Amino acid sequence: MPRNFRWLHVFGTMKSVQEAIVGFPLHWPKMVILGAALITVVLAAAIVRVDVDTDPENMLPGDDPVRVINRSIRSDFGTRDMIVLGIINEDGVLTSETLARTSLLIDENKTLDGVVLEGIVSFKSAIDVP
Repeated sequence: MPRNFRWLHVFGTMKSVQEAIVGFPLHWPKMVILGAALITVVLAAAIVRVDVDTDPENMLPGDDPVRVINRSIRSDFGTRDMIVLGIINEDGVLTSETLARTSLLIDENKTLDGVVLEGIVSFKSAIDVP
């Protein structure tokens, strides 16, 4: 068998598999580069068709109890998408500086378009804390 086609034989040992894996790109480097380029072009053309839906609700079946309750709450109370802000501070979140910055952030959020003021729940809007 010619030297270039040695990798085509039926693999009998692990050494022959290793030789085939290493031998193919060594003997035909242009073929390997062409194959990689072809795969890249095909995947690049296909990526425009990818639709990423990160809404957790859409990851559940339509009849899932959580999704049904969500739909019911949305129709009853008119809730919209919500944002939850978590604050991490190594000195603790109940410091005067952290609370002042958080208060400023809450006030800034109230000025944004589309924000339902009654929907903002924070330490500033809490009336009775046990």
